[in-house]
Amino acid sequence: MVPAIKPNDLIIYKRFNPNNFEPKAGLIIVVKNPLDKQKLLIKRIASFNSKGLFIKGDNDEGSWDSRHFGNINYSSIKGIVTNIMPKK
Repeated sequence: MVPAIKPNDLIIYKRFNPNNFEPKAGLIIVVKNPLDKQKLLIKRIASFNSKGLFIKGDNDEGSWDSRHFGNINYSSIKGIVTNIMPKK
């Protein structure tokens, strides 16, 4: 997610509530890695529909995102990023 999020930045997110969620392009979310459920990814919503979310990282050349693994299900969302605190 560089340049928006840099290594060692502190990410604050609120737990995902499917009953109180309106997806918007540009929103940064925390999701389960579709190929390794033990790991999380931080990505930006690029587009969405009733079948799922197309997510992308900010670094087009180095990001591993929906261009590689396709849309993700809403059930994969762990949280919505609310604050990014740069490391000093």
